[in-house]
Amino acid sequence: MREIQKNSDDYIRCYAGDKPYVFISYAHKDIEAVSPVLKRIEKDGIRFWYDTSIHPGTEWLEVIGSKLESCKVFIAFISANYLVSDACGDEFGMAYREKKFMLLIYLEEDLKLSPGMKLGAGGLQYINKKKLSDEEFYRKLYAVPELDECTEDIKAEPKQQQEPCDCKCAVKIYEKLGGRENYIKALEVYQKCLGMLEELHKKSEQNEYLSDLSLAYKKAADISRRIGEKEYSDMSLMYYEKYLSLYEDIVLMTDSPEDKKVLSAGYNRTAKMYEQLGGQNNLLKALELYQKDMSLSKMLCTLENTQENQRNLLISYHTTANIYEQLGGKKNLQNALDLYQKALVLSEQLSASVNTSESKRDLSVSYNKVAGIYEKLGGKDNLQKALELYQKCLDMREQLSASVNTSESKRDLSVSYNKVAG
Repeated sequence: MREIQKNSDDYIRCYAGDKPYVFISYAHKDIEAVSPVLKRIEKDGIRFWYDTSIHPGTEWLEVIGSKLESCKVFIAFISANYLVSDACGDEFGMAYREKKFMLLIYLEEDLKLSPGMKLGAGGLQYINKKKLSDEEFYRKLYAVPELDECTEDIKAEPKQQQEPCDCKCAVKIYEKLGGRENYIKALEVYQKCLGMLEELHKKSEQNEYLSDLSLAYKKAADISRRIGEKEYSDMSLMYYEKYLSLYEDIVLMTDSPEDKKVLSAGYNRTAKMYEQLGGQNNLLKALELYQKDMSLSKMLCTLENTQENQRNLLISYHTTANIYEQLGGKKNLQNALDLYQKALVLSEQLSASVNTSESKRDLSVSYNKVAGIYEKLGGKDNLQKALELYQKCLDMREQLSASVNTSESKRDLSVSYNKVAG
C-alpha cells in the first residue's frame, strides 16, 4: 500500500474544522485513481476528510467513526477493491445506518455488487466516472446540491464581470425559509444570475457557460413551479423549455448516456406540466415531449440494455399512449393501443426475468391499459379481448395482494374486480 507523506508533493490536506465536510471512503489500493479527484476538489474548495494510511489500534477506529459520524456528506469510491474491503464495508454500513447523504463514484464498469451492497446502494445517487470525460464528471459532481454546504468560498482572480455563481448562497437561504414571498425573492436572484449567464454565454466562443446556464434555467423553473400561481406556472414552463433546448446541445456535444438520462427526465417533467394544464394544445405539446422522451429511452436501451432503462422505456410507452388516449378519436386510440401493446410485451419480458412485485404490478397495469383501449374501441371482438386481458390483470393482482398485501395492492384488486364484473 502506498502512503502519502505530509512532506510529499502528493500530500492532500484533510479538513480539521467545525464546518460541514465530506467523508471520503475508498480502498487504499485505489489511491492512484482517487488522489487526482481529491486534489481537484481540494483546489475547488470542498472540505473533506480521508485517512491517508492505515494505523493499527482501537484509537484509529474511534477517529474514523467520529469523523464519519460528524460528516455532512459521505462519498464512496466504488471498485472491486472496495467491495472486498472489510474496512470500506464498515464505513459504508455506518454511513447508511446514520442516514448520511451518500454519493457513490464508480471507478470501474460492470461491478458485481454483493446482495448487501445492492440493498444499501439501491436508490443512492451515483456517478460512473469510468464512462465520463473529466469535464463531464466534475460538472455532474459539482451539480450535487448537498456539496454546496461543504464548499468554501474561494476568492477568485479579479474579473471584468461578477461571476454568476454568487447567487447560490442567497437562493439557498430563501428556499430554506420557504413560503411564497421567499420563493419569489429566490426567483428574482436567479433571474439576475440568468441575465449575467446569458450575457456571458453570448460572448463565449467555446460554450463554457452552457452547462451553468442550462442548470440556472432549471433552477428558475423549479422555483417558479413551487410558487404555483398561473403567472409563475407559465414562467416555469418557459424556463423548462429553455433548459431543454440548451441541454439538447449538451447531449449533442457529450453523447453521454448519463446526460441522455437527464434530458429524458427533463422531457418527462415538462410534458407532465403541459398535461396537467389540459386542453388540446397543451396535450399536443405534452405528446411532443413524451415522444422525445420515448425516443431517448429507446436509444438508452440500445446503448445499455439494463433493467432500469427497460423500465424507463416501459413508462415512456405508457405516458405517450395515455396522451393519445386523452386526445381521443379512432386514430389516436389505435396509436395508444400500439404503444400499450409494446409496453405489455416489455412488461412480460421484465416480469419473466426479474419476477419482483414491482415488475408484476407493471405487468398488471399493462394488461389493464390494453384492455381499456379494446373496451373503448368497442365491438364484440374487441370487448372479448378486453375481458380476457382484464381477467389476466385480475389474476395477477390477486397473486400480488396475497403476497404483498398493501393498501395499493388492495385498491388495484378492487378496480380489477369492478372491471371484470362490468
